[in-house]
Amino acid sequence: GKLAPYSLCKKSTFDLNAHDKFCPPDRLHLKAFFKEAKGVEWTHSANWGDEYKHPCEGWHGVRCDTTNTTVTGLTLFQNGLSGKLSPSLGRITSLERLDLHNNNIKGKIPSEIGNLASLQQLNLCYNELIGEIPTDLK
Repeated sequence: GKLAPYSLCKKSTFDLNAHDKFCPPDRLHLKAFFKEAKGVEWTHSANWGDEYKHPCEGWHGVRCDTTNTTVTGLTLFQNGLSGKLSPSLGRITSLERLDLHNNNIKGKIPSEIGNLASLQQLNLCYNELIGEIPTDLK
């Protein structure tokens, strides 16, 4: 099936925005991350700006399950990320791997990252992060 355009899905008034089939939540959360991590400046960002593609359809650095419907990994090390980490990453509930090492991400690690119950690998080293590690990650 076809996805609704992202620009419509992000509007709360759009009547299909609560339908995962047309407006997958992972796409909304990844787009928020893209914006906060200054995605337009990334070294590689293929398909991240696409209005219609699901993240499992070739978004650079995104890994998915065997059905190609669920985001399970985000690997964007050494890719020119800056800005800050979006709390929306903590809403990609199926995320098993998050590897953003060797970038220029600033600020704190959002406590929401601690909500990722499936997370097995986390690599945020060689960034400019400050503050405490969220207690749910310790």
